[in-house]
Amino acid sequence: MSGTAQAQTIFDKGLRGPVSEQLGTISNLSRLFEENPAPTFVNSMLLRVADAFKDGNLDLRVAIARALSQCGTHLTLAFSTPEIFRRILTVSHSNDPNARETVLDVLAELSALLPESNQCHHLIRESLSTNHEGEFRATCHALKSFASLSRTFSESIVLQIGKILEEDKASESRKVQLCSAFSTMSATAQVVEQVFGIADTILPRTISDEYFHAFIDSTTSLCIEIRYAISKQIGLLLKLLTPSGKDQPPSETRRTIILKELKRLAEFPTIWSEEQVKASQ
Repeated sequence: MSGTAQAQTIFDKGLRGPVSEQLGTISNLSRLFEENPAPTFVNSMLLRVADAFKDGNLDLRVAIARALSQCGTHLTLAFSTPEIFRRILTVSHSNDPNARETVLDVLAELSALLPESNQCHHLIRESLSTNHEGEFRATCHALKSFASLSRTFSESIVLQIGKILEEDKASESRKVQLCSAFSTMSATAQVVEQVFGIADTILPRTISDEYFHAFIDSTTSLCIEIRYAISKQIGLLLKLLTPSGKDQPPSETRRTIILKELKRLAEFPTIWSEEQVKASQ
């Protein structure tokens, strides 16, 4: 029996054992991929894992999500992607929000396999309205993963994110979580314009320092990622630092936050205009 065949046999036996043995077996997944980085092996194992996820209990599903997060680029070697996703997505129809939470966490880890999956995009959009905090957290996790890889998804989700950020219905803790999606978004010019439109709506409002920091930090990261919007972000930050007219100057906490973001953008001195350099001094 070859090494890979033996590893698969031991893995199958572990998944048929008691819960403690199943959890131990799943925890070895990343090691098995490191020892056997062949596409056929990785693909075969992920099909087994997807079956275990579909049929297993909550503890096993949580363990699978954790194990996949440790597997890195080995996951992209799989080629039976539609079938793997089909088995995982079966659990998304569960009435248990904890089960749906694990689906979203697993999809986040597997996003590189099928970044343009309309079914996954739809599930994420629908899950943003959940009342369950764990499911919402996992939704943000999946949203960030898919949006970092798919421009189509970024364009379709950014206004929905903006609507949630602008409304009073969502808690600020949720808004803080959601803001992080901007930081790694695969952004087109359309997306960037919409993000700055959201900023124009949100930042003049009375919001907490934590929310303010999360939003500004995330949009600065977005601009650094795509570079061409850095000048616009500098302008926004300088306007917040030294508001004109009747607008109140920022508090000491806000001022510190703004200066920290400007310092990040100071790493790109050739992008700053002469006027912006003077305004920052």
